Amino acid sequence: PALEAFLAAIERDVKDPSKRRKVKANLNENQLNFIKKVKSEFPNKGLRIRREDKGPRFVIVGALEEDDKILAELSNDTYFTETNQDPFEDYIEEIKFWAAEKLENEEIDEKQFNLITNIDDSHLAIPKPLYKTHKKNAQGNMVNPVPIRSLTVGCGTPVHPLSKVMQLGIKHLTSKEELPHNAPSTKSVLKELVEINETQTPLPDDSILALADIEKMYPNTDVEEGLRSIERRLATNPSPLGLSPETIVSGLRICLRCNCVKFKDSFFLPTRGVPMGSCVSCDFTDIWMGDVTEKHVTTNPVQTLKFILYRDDAWDILVQKEEQRIFIDHLQNLHPNLTWTVETGSEGGYLYLWITIEDGRIHWRNFKKAP
Repeated sequence: PALEAFLAAIERDVKDPSKRRKVKANLNENQLNFIKKVKSEFPNKGLRIRREDKGPRFVIVGALEEDDKILAELSNDTYFTETNQDPFEDYIEEIKFWAAEKLENEEIDEKQFNLITNIDDSHLAIPKPLYKTHKKNAQGNMVNPVPIRSLTVGCGTPVHPLSKVMQLGIKHLTSKEELPHNAPSTKSVLKELVEINETQTPLPDDSILALADIEKMYPNTDVEEGLRSIERRLATNPSPLGLSPETIVSGLRICLRCNCVKFKDSFFLPTRGVPMGSCVSCDFTDIWMGDVTEKHVTTNPVQTLKFILYRDDAWDILVQKEEQRIFIDHLQNLHPNLTWTVETGSEGGYLYLWITIEDGRIHWRNFKKAP
């Protein structure tokens, strides 16, 4: 009884807002004053405050300079087509028609229908740049000018609620059983490194690390291949939402196509790839890359220890140093949409780890790309 009373008291205090302590700001007075100054003065000076990519710092940038960078990305006709027509109403109509049809077929319930169709107050995607301050030149210094990665869709867009439902519908397809070569986190990579040290050491003297990065993976994702992969996987591993493969594929097609970007007074339609910033893009691309990775592992002519992929970053150990050129060429020919940047050597950074090969074993320490 005493324990039950104690737990009941905790539950009462947790659920009662009046009993919660107000969290004090972790900023000092100078920092708070600077934030006030930024909000009040910087816009009038033509300055903007942005977040860096893969790091906690902020970047102060001129508005005109940033607009030029955004426009340069949107003007790349490989990925976007400019149009004078606003497709917003067409998107609303298509999403509502899809939802009404699935509700009538009893594939979604009233709650899901209301979530998906409550989009009259939504808006087209507005590009939001993140600054890639972790990119370095040949001398190891920050690249100048700093390149950007623009998020082109997200909260508040017509497809966002549908994207959340579709994400839940395919999340199970990113499991270890479905994607055995994917690493969902740094922790999972650590487990692989420990296993190699326990079962495959000492490593051959000629062993070297291979660290690979896919250039512009999301804009170059093959959407049709990804949809076919998801439909095939759903046939044997159904969605926990009870949605049919055909329903999920048709919903995903809307999520990945209805992503017009509005910038100033122009509209830009995506022509390939998946939208940066959509809640469904990461899982969708992981599943597509699962097939690409499987092709690599089963056809790789070079002996390696363990190919691991996290998003667009890959890691492996080559047993023979002289075969690195063959390994790199094999990666470059895996898919016509993909270009890989590959670094080899006895040490290098992967995710939040700095990995080294020394005395026939793998060693590691903490590492982050951005300071």
